[in-house]
Amino acid sequence: MPVLKKTYLLGIIGLLTVFSCSLQKEKLPIRGFPSDALPQLEDIEKILRRTPSKSLLNEYMLVMADEPHHGGSPQSRLVAEYALKKFKEWGFSAEIEEFEALMPFPITRSVELLYPNRFVAKMKEPILKEDKDSADKNQLPTYNAYAKDGDVTGELVFANYGRPEDYAHLDSLGVDLSGRIVIVKYTQGVRSAKIKLAVERGAIGGIIYSDPMDDGFTKGEVYPKGPWRPEDAVQRGTVLDYAATYPGDPLSPGWGSKKGGKKLKQSEAKNLAAIPVVPLSYGDAKPLLEALGGTLAPNGWKGGLSIPYHTGPGPARVRIQNSSDWQVRTLYNVIAKIQGTTDPDQWILHGNHHDGWVNGAHDPVAGAVTLMESARSFSELMKTGWNPRRTLVFALWDGEEWG
Repeated sequence: MPVLKKTYLLGIIGLLTVFSCSLQKEKLPIRGFPSDALPQLEDIEKILRRTPSKSLLNEYMLVMADEPHHGGSPQSRLVAEYALKKFKEWGFSAEIEEFEALMPFPITRSVELLYPNRFVAKMKEPILKEDKDSADKNQLPTYNAYAKDGDVTGELVFANYGRPEDYAHLDSLGVDLSGRIVIVKYTQGVRSAKIKLAVERGAIGGIIYSDPMDDGFTKGEVYPKGPWRPEDAVQRGTVLDYAATYPGDPLSPGWGSKKGGKKLKQSEAKNLAAIPVVPLSYGDAKPLLEALGGTLAPNGWKGGLSIPYHTGPGPARVRIQNSSDWQVRTLYNVIAKIQGTTDPDQWILHGNHHDGWVNGAHDPVAGAVTLMESARSFSELMKTGWNPRRTLVFALWDGEEWG
């Protein structure tokens, strides 16, 4: 190639390179933001990104998950007061708003296999030397909140996950649930829906268990060696029909339940479970499932236990006893605000709950401490003179686990 052409070509490439670099340095527009505001927004973003601290997240976590703090308990109030103190330290306008809700704590829960052999479910999680919190005294017993009080006995039927298609399969087999007790797996649907579908077919009791196929040894090492559910661990949870009827306090649908305010009678509440329901570990569920006869369950119904899964009904015959105290208890919502300057009546809400079924490190504290550190980051931003146009609200709710 002649020297002149080669020089010309290199010059063109050089110009293109410079032009390309200048385009990269030029700020591309961001939809919804004026171009002249981007430098300031970048400065804001830098502060919000560099402020959160892993060590502080850990500090909040260790305090808030130190003790069991289920909704309606004194420990839940202590967690709320700790969060309130932090918000105030960071300069927020903050308060605890108190509400009331029907929060039944368990009195009696038992499951017995009466036939063809006898077995009594432990319904209790073991104390582990590797986990000091497993010995905490304020733990709620393993139970399903809002399950009906009752003492029922009947043949057992296995209904897989308790989904509409699972009950439809039992219907196709001619399995009648009237006067019988249904056992279903956790996951693939809310508890209340699993139970409601059984009630519609005449079931008198329900058992929900965690199968190791979904949460146990088939997934990997179980706790404390790994993250998966061990043999005697039980998933607590609500059977309130919040998804299909209404969420919140069963006695105050559609309005805030303040002390001394209007409340329905318990008999008027539309979202309480209609039958006794209890949760079991897969260790407690295995003898019940082993005692089932009837049709062999489809392959898609088979779990991780080393047993043949049958649908029943029977010959397994089971007795469930369940009762709760059905008390109204106080809930503590923590509300922290940064007042907006231009549109203060428009709120941007960042929320999480702070109540757990037990210590709640994963659910909800992991989310709660993230919210708190986000709030602290905004308090650092305000020290630069920045203020939001709209009001920012950081809220930590109580009683979420109950529905």
